[in-house]
Amino acid sequence: MAISIKQRGKKYTFTFYYKDENGINRQQYEAYSNLDKADERAKMIEFLKWKNDDKTLLQLVNEYNANKAGTKTKHYSKNDNMCKTFSEFIWAWAQRHAHKVRMKPSSYAGLKRNIRNHIEPYFGKMIVSKITPETIEDFFFQLSQKKCRGAKSYKKSEDQIPTLKGSSLMKVFNIIRPAFRDAETWGYTKRNPISSDQAPAYKYAKRKFWKKEQVQHALEKINDPVLHLAVHLAFMCNMRPGEVVGTDAEGIDLANKYFQISQALQRVETEALEELAQDDIIRIFPKKKPDAKTVMILKKPKTEKSERKGFLNMKLCEEIEKRLQQIEQDKRYYGKDYHDYGLLLCFPNGDPIEPRTMDKRFKKWQKSDGVSAEDVIDMQGLRKSATMYKLRLTNYDVQVVGGEGGQTSASTILDHYDEVLEEDRRKLSIQVENDFYGRLKQKRVTEDFDLRRLFKELVEQPDLAKKLYACLPVLQKAT
Repeated sequence: MAISIKQRGKKYTFTFYYKDENGINRQQYEAYSNLDKADERAKMIEFLKWKNDDKTLLQLVNEYNANKAGTKTKHYSKNDNMCKTFSEFIWAWAQRHAHKVRMKPSSYAGLKRNIRNHIEPYFGKMIVSKITPETIEDFFFQLSQKKCRGAKSYKKSEDQIPTLKGSSLMKVFNIIRPAFRDAETWGYTKRNPISSDQAPAYKYAKRKFWKKEQVQHALEKINDPVLHLAVHLAFMCNMRPGEVVGTDAEGIDLANKYFQISQALQRVETEALEELAQDDIIRIFPKKKPDAKTVMILKKPKTEKSERKGFLNMKLCEEIEKRLQQIEQDKRYYGKDYHDYGLLLCFPNGDPIEPRTMDKRFKKWQKSDGVSAEDVIDMQGLRKSATMYKLRLTNYDVQVVGGEGGQTSASTILDHYDEVLEEDRRKLSIQVENDFYGRLKQKRVTEDFDLRRLFKELVEQPDLAKKLYACLPVLQKAT
């Protein structure tokens, strides 16, 4: 396929794919100030791709990136950091940054994944001090054209694979912005090349939720006792999926109808776990496979405010009591093979249920129940459903609802739970109509009433006067 050259401002640009040292397909973006040079370069690349000469093509790509980054330029700075490449800087920065902001293992794993997949392939060999605002602009333009990999590209032709979403670009921006800020502080560059107005624009995808009636239907129809309790807890106590499956059975006080939400289950990468402090980790569960790269952990909740009391109603107390009785039966049945981790929701042998596994169970039930695709929600969607329901029930008492769900601030609630239901807007329309037009109708009736004309009609129509007189007792009783 011929390479398409596009004009962007005063430059002529194009993109193409090549294979790196490990044989992985990478996207290359190149820009030239002269159309002839761009055309000549594009034809050379097309020829090498036609010959399947991946080695020579890779060499050309590396030479272009090296020249662009200024790796062939001599540096006379006394500060050695000014001569270092982005790869040398970013990995040293990543671990320090994770410790500084007390990053959770899952967040740290995501940080490393974004650096490895999106950031390092572009900036890796560049000298940090040579990266300019224009380089940043080119990077985000190229990233916006990058095709998704994994499940989104499975069994699809190249033209069917979607490009990265704006939310993915924003995650990358939120990594390189503090990275370059620290690069300036540490002496890797004299000037931070990133400004806040370079943040990529993107539309926030709002999570789907259910109305009260939909949750009631689910609780009436779900037969799986573990899934039923999970859904019941998630909605009634505004719990996150990890908090639901991490519920401590020993922290439940049925007599006083409350329990402690003080831990959450999560799967994390072993490598990320080893590189960070384990202050917030309560338990590391044994691996099912010795060579597994991930492990299940029981940790403290997401934020300090997330540690809270969950208050139980009578229905929940009854269901939890049955669940505790079932756990005792399972303990007797499995004997020494029962793994007692003190979890309320677990497999029959006591092993923890991963949040993702519970989520799959919930979606599988929705499919079997005939829930339409646009109405299918995940376990986190139940938390949103609960928050929106309670906001309306309390007439938007943000403080109470925030305490119930462990949200960090009122702005968090208003930013993420601000959808207006259609019936709310319809009620408002009726209220406006009654308030605004009601007074006009009352005024019109007053103006149209003429006592003299009424007496005249009664005199001219004796039958009408008799009928009106006959109705007076009924009117008196009504008033």
